[in-house]
Amino acid sequence: MVRSRSLWLLVLSIVLTVAVGVTAYATRDERTAPRNHPTPVQQPPHGPEYVAIGDSFTAGGPIGAIQAGAEDCVRSHNGYPTRVARKLDLSITDVSCGGATTADALKGSDAIPAQVAAVTPKAKLVTVSVGGNDHGIYVTAFIDCLRYAKVTRVGAPCKANLGSTFTRRVSSVQESVSAVLRAVRRRAPDARVMVVTYLRLLPDDDECSALPYPVGDVAWVTQVERSLAEAMRRAAVAQGVEVVDMQRLSAGHDACSPEPWVNGLRPKAKDGWFLHPNAAGAKAVAVAVTRAWREGPPERR
Repeated sequence: MVRSRSLWLLVLSIVLTVAVGVTAYATRDERTAPRNHPTPVQQPPHGPEYVAIGDSFTAGGPIGAIQAGAEDCVRSHNGYPTRVARKLDLSITDVSCGGATTADALKGSDAIPAQVAAVTPKAKLVTVSVGGNDHGIYVTAFIDCLRYAKVTRVGAPCKANLGSTFTRRVSSVQESVSAVLRAVRRRAPDARVMVVTYLRLLPDDDECSALPYPVGDVAWVTQVERSLAEAMRRAAVAQGVEVVDMQRLSAGHDACSPEPWVNGLRPKAKDGWFLHPNAAGAKAVAVAVTRAWREGPPERR
């Protein structure tokens, strides 16, 4: 486990920067909102319409170049939605946005339009991947768990202090995601809708330099990740939509694995944010979504 004071300062600095950015997104008002809404990427019509709804795990961040007009959302040209569109020759409208919550997907804000508004009856595919930012689930884990780990590197101090809080927060995600899915189904009743769960960040129960937690908290944060994925899966099942379970498919590709699909603390240049999907992760999600589309709905397989 990494224990140096300098690395701790680096970690906290990065985490606080991310937290401030997410908080700023969530609390924008008319005085700070951009004059123009971030432009969803749209390709010329040449195939079935695809709408991508999501947060930073979908938007991709700095994986290569950022889409023109989408700087506020830090939406990459190489996130999984654009990769899916290229593979399947789909016309894409990508409205994913860094920091987005399920409320942003449903209702938008002063700065960002509701993501579901991009869905029309012409849509043939809609992917939905939101929930991790609800109630600050991920941001709280990054900041508070690191603080507790700094005090003691034994046991599971974050679980001891935040366990019940996270249980309540994660359990609320199911209904929030269900609300997004209901809105999508109303707007595009004939579309295939896929809930895409998050890539896993941590291994099951080993120390991981990507987040210098005690082993007990590594296991607990991993369980939080699983619980979030399960809440998203239950929402999908309740609404009769498909699940692309990247939480399961990314086992063995956490930030400390030999072939990571997410970044650790020091991502390579132009390869995404720290503790977010890297280019390999975006490609892996695109492969999974593409495979699901080509195989057809579960009842037809």
